Amino acid sequence: MGEIYRQTLIDYGDKVDISFLDPRNLLSIAAYFIKHIKAGNITSWEGFTHFFLHIKFNAVFINGRYLKDFNNYDKLIKEILYT
Repeated sequence: MGEIYRQTLIDYGDKVDISFLDPRNLLSIAAYFIKHIKAGNITSWEGFTHFFLHIKFNAVFINGRYLKDFNNYDKLIKEILYT
């Protein structure tokens, strides 16, 4: 997680806001997904499935979207920033 955080800061600076959530704090995780559902970044169904199926240690979500492959996180960030 630290490597992704540092590299993201180097590559994107203040263009990207990073939130760290404790996987034991389900209330803050639910609020995170509700925020991205309301913003239109993900559907209600995606938020529901991510909340119940993908919450685990070192899980990474970018604008509510689950990142399956850590090696491709920069592609998703670029897609979000530049489209």
